Amino acid sequence: MKRVLCCFFCSCALATPPDFTAFGLSQAQKEEMQEKYQEFSRSKRWQGAACKVEFDKEEYEIKFYMDALQDYNSTTEGIIASLDYAYKEYEKLLDKYYLIAKNSLPTHLKDALNNDQIEWLNFQAAQEAYLDKHYAFLSALNGGEAELSIDKKRASLAFLTKRVVELFEGYYCQP
Repeated sequence: MKRVLCCFFCSCALATPPDFTAFGLSQAQKEEMQEKYQEFSRSKRWQGAACKVEFDKEEYEIKFYMDALQDYNSTTEGIIASLDYAYKEYEKLLDKYYLIAKNSLPTHLKDALNNDQIEWLNFQAAQEAYLDKHYAFLSALNGGEAELSIDKKRASLAFLTKRVVELFEGYYCQP
């Protein structure tokens, strides 16, 4: 895990459409995907507090593009690339909600949050190391490396997503 404490210094950015050229999509496919996103987004009924609606839209956009990219390229490489896209977008949300939390807390609690985030990043690195070893073992045992690499990516994404939700609900928009 190469990520250090980048989230303490990054600028916040919302979910962005993926680099479609990296996925080998034609211009027509790119436009079709963006039109579908706009159509689905407009038809969705967003409810709740403004902060909750904002978060729901951010998550929806990430998940929409991840699923759509998998629909266009359902090979192992395509699925892994779409999961990588989602992971990077959730890292942006992690940075965003960490900074919001840090800026909204009293000084004496900022240190506690900082320590908590450092511990979480250490835990994330340990989780990644475990997943590497665990899925390498399963791959050697079963010989099904492609499917297992997808499972590993999904496990990493789920771990990151859980932390983003913790920061969002715990510090930004309490339910």
